[in-house]
Amino acid sequence: MQYLSEARAAALKALELDETLAEAHASLGSVALAYDWDWKTAEREFQRAIELSPSSASAHFNYNFYLIALGRYEEGLAEARRTLELDPLTPWNQLRLGWSLMNAHRHQEAIPALHQALELDPNVPRAHMLLAINYALLGDFQQALAHCPKALAVPQDLAPRAYCGWAYARAGQPQQARKLLEQLQEASRYRHVDSYYIAFLYDGLRDRERTLEYLERAYQERSPSMPFLKKPLVFADLAGDPRFQDLLRRMKFP
Repeated sequence: MQYLSEARAAALKALELDETLAEAHASLGSVALAYDWDWKTAEREFQRAIELSPSSASAHFNYNFYLIALGRYEEGLAEARRTLELDPLTPWNQLRLGWSLMNAHRHQEAIPALHQALELDPNVPRAHMLLAINYALLGDFQQALAHCPKALAVPQDLAPRAYCGWAYARAGQPQQARKLLEQLQEASRYRHVDSYYIAFLYDGLRDRERTLEYLERAYQERSPSMPFLKKPLVFADLAGDPRFQDLLRRMKFP
């Protein structure tokens, strides 16, 4: 990922000039997490950023990402709530709380948190995306699919196609899921498409071989979504598969 390499170079240059720049440490932590999968460095840099700037909402926001990825849910939720305390009017901070609760399998609490993000700004398609997958995981497919049209309102945003594709597939509408899969595959002809998204959708279709194929691609591509493989929202059907366990081993999760 070129942009992550550039972010690392910029952060290192900034720290050469001033080691106390909290945002530069947070950026290094994000690169260590999303691209290097260097768990120790990522946590050290996030903690250093918070130490230098305890009132930095973005530092707490980034550390939350790390903690939730590793299944340290209570710590992650504390960081999400701290982010919201520091910056309560940014819809993405409210969205992050809902996302964190959902990943912690606290779905009934996630739903009102995500609706609060929409109260701050009704034009946040990813709030609808997260509501769709949250309801689908609860088995309420009527509510899940009701959110998908708004989740899919931004053609350039590919993640909702994976999430809503999963929901359509599990709701017994595989044709709709495959339409979204075709959109992802078509987009890959002219731009990068995260293979994790395609694996996510194939999981909805219960196509184990294709799911594992695209997870392996995501690993080779160093997808920034792969840190969530340890505690995934989906992929439950793969838990006992040796190929899935091998992916987890190669990522050297702590």
